[in-house]
Amino acid sequence: SAGTRSVEAYQDYLKGLSLLANASSNSNAAASTLEAYERFEKARATDPKFSSAHAMAADFWLTQLSPTLTASGLTELEPLQMAAEFSERMNLAIETAPSEVDRTGYMARRALFDLRLRESIRLFREYLKIRPNDEQAWFSLALAASTASEQGALEEVLEHYRVLGQQEAGAANNYTNWAYFLDKASLGADYGIEALARWPT
Repeated sequence: SAGTRSVEAYQDYLKGLSLLANASSNSNAAASTLEAYERFEKARATDPKFSSAHAMAADFWLTQLSPTLTASGLTELEPLQMAAEFSERMNLAIETAPSEVDRTGYMARRALFDLRLRESIRLFREYLKIRPNDEQAWFSLALAASTASEQGALEEVLEHYRVLGQQEAGAANNYTNWAYFLDKASLGADYGIEALARWPT
């Protein structure tokens, strides 16, 4: 479902998603990222109950707090201020979530941000039981599990990427990386060789 009854809000939201999707191949990625954020901000202002718009606006601030990402450095705010901007928007996403599964996903992301790692892992597991195709959630689970040294959750992530890697090169690469992280270098190497034969480019 769209998540909003406002055509204007939904159009701004879709435009924001489009801008983000094309930002990496855009010569002016920073401008595209900022415009996308402005679209999400406009969408959530038009419809304050538009949970997905709150969440995407929150993600902008999460990116700004991650200096290793190319889309960071687009604001002059201090880290504590950026964290407050993220929290405000993610809390609204949680409050306005259209379903329990959406709320669980947002709560998992908020818990990861707060470094409540065990809770984040539990929530991501619950969420992924219902939405197993959410690759962002799998990556976030891997991040939470690796930070918490939660071996069981990392094994689940590894198995997910092993299966998906039969069809997608990105997932195959993720499997290889996480296999090395889990001290399963031989498995990662063998899988990498198979993947290279499947996708030589």
